Amino acid sequence: IFCDAFDVICLGGEDEFRGKLAKNYPDAKILVSAERGLWPGTLELRREAYPKHPHRFDYANSGCYYMTSEMFFLFIDIMQPKYEDDDQELMNLFYLHQVQPKVYLDNDQILFNSHSFIDDDEYTYENKRVGINGNLPLFTHFNGRSPRKEVDDLFI
Repeated sequence: IFCDAFDVICLGGEDEFRGKLAKNYPDAKILVSAERGLWPGTLELRREAYPKHPHRFDYANSGCYYMTSEMFFLFIDIMQPKYEDDDQELMNLFYLHQVQPKVYLDNDQILFNSHSFIDDDEYTYENKRVGINGNLPLFTHFNGRSPRKEVDDLFI
């Protein structure tokens, strides 16, 4: 599991992660957080290539992802990242390339929550978790700092 260090919190454990992964994405060797905003802007010309989902979390967010070691090395081999590359752009291009095995996006926010491009009334804060789409994801990625008191309360 990779997570941005500055703006991601983990509110669940390994057993819950493995259980949700096995139940919802049993074949996944690559599962990437999904968000509503397409970033960076260089991907705009590819917007129509993304499948549309009811909750509109259609685009890869590289702030949180699960990948087996084998798939991580495949990602490096295919994408050949350079220091100056944008990791989110590379992850989106990797997703659009759809190597085998399939790259899954967590469109329903089951394991990963991308807490941006969302209206405040779409979230719930319950049982020390952020709720979205009827799910309580383990990881919440804020894309920077969250000014919400409900988020601060998750740590109490």
